[in-house]
Amino acid sequence: MSALISAALTSSSLLLTDIGGRSMRRLRMPPPSTAALVAGASIGLVTTTGFLVNGVPAVLLFVVAIAVCMLDQLRRRRTQRQLRNARSAEVSAFCFAVGAELRAGRTPSDAVAAAAMQLPVVGPDVAGAAQAARLGASVPDELAVVAGVAGCERLQPVAAAWAATGTSGARVADLLERLASAFAAEDQVRAELLAEAAGPQATVVVLALLPLVAIALGSALGAKPVGFLVHTAVGGLLLAAAVVLDAAGVVWMRRITQRAMAA
Repeated sequence: MSALISAALTSSSLLLTDIGGRSMRRLRMPPPSTAALVAGASIGLVTTTGFLVNGVPAVLLFVVAIAVCMLDQLRRRRTQRQLRNARSAEVSAFCFAVGAELRAGRTPSDAVAAAAMQLPVVGPDVAGAAQAARLGASVPDELAVVAGVAGCERLQPVAAAWAATGTSGARVADLLERLASAFAAEDQVRAELLAEAAGPQATVVVLALLPLVAIALGSALGAKPVGFLVHTAVGGLLLAAAVVLDAAGVVWMRRITQRAMAA
């Protein structure tokens, strides 16, 4: 029985780790950190050893290992998302700043360099483009390169519009300001969508924590659910299945929310 439970725990943990990894790859995000990968890969060994150690329920080790993997992925996703959002917002400010610098009579490379000094997040990448432009490179081409950085995708239409001014005769400053206004309107719509999605996301968190509340209430009533879950084979299976289903539900709802935001 212990070998069967250990195999089930190992398969479930590796499945969750794989789900998180594939989800990150679709979002063009880095894979889980080394600590999370080591934790996920060693779950099988740890759970098997746990059955051999007196007083250490293997299911608790499994829950801890799953929590480490999930929390690490959530932390990295939040950090990457905040960085992408900051870069995306600064691209709008970059367009406004470059437009103002060009109207003041600066050369394109100097205008980009001056705007980069005002932007703490995307500024270093844009400053490199300005330096290359001073050495003879094309500003639109350099901005297109920077657009490959996560969160700077908006620079791609900026570079295309800038390059088109050479043949259309339009003023670069006017085009940049129009793009900046469009980006600002897009950010406003996204902020409204985030506000509307806050309710469902909070509901997911509450539903995910309800099993803990139920266990606490059962313990308060003297039912001793913790002892049943961690010291019996049936309870261990139920706890492992509950953790897997709860984590899968959170991942599923996050995907639904992300798809709705991307639509």
